[in-house]
Amino acid sequence: MSLTTYQWIKGDRAGDVVKSDGTILQEGDINFLVFTDGTRCNENLLGDFIMSVASENEEDLILLNEIAPQPLQVVNKPKPEAKPTEKSNPVKKVDSPLVSLLSTAKKNPKTVKIELTIDVPPYDLIRVLAGSFEDGNEQILNYLISTFTPEAIDEITRKAALDIMADILEEKENLEKYERV
Repeated sequence: MSLTTYQWIKGDRAGDVVKSDGTILQEGDINFLVFTDGTRCNENLLGDFIMSVASENEEDLILLNEIAPQPLQVVNKPKPEAKPTEKSNPVKKVDSPLVSLLSTAKKNPKTVKIELTIDVPPYDLIRVLAGSFEDGNEQILNYLISTFTPEAIDEITRKAALDIMADILEEKENLEKYERV
């Protein structure tokens, strides 16, 4: 019986090395690769969360256990009684499990078309200036980039996200309160 060695490269088990004889367990429409230690992994995660490695020797591993990220643990700290001052560090928001799953999921490319109205100098002026300076195109590009305000960038990202949601959910009634791009 030939064993294949795998290493987890993402998630709570990042850095762990496991072996499998290739046994597949099917539950519903999901296939799981079964490891010799009794654990298993959805086959769709192969190449993303878990990779095949030549051996468990250190030189063949992708991540070493001592440098693999450690899962975060919730620490309950008592709240300070003193009122926070402006100099105190802001509290970071903890992502929900939903955000964590979406953040670590394998991504697929998606083309999003966004229509946005912005104020730009006259095209004729841009053409003249671009041709009048040695690095005119680069300077104009940098100028145009600098004119995007944080509000405009927020609007662009919001419209892109709403377009993706509308395509995925295809539920116009649930998105009525949102503006479709």
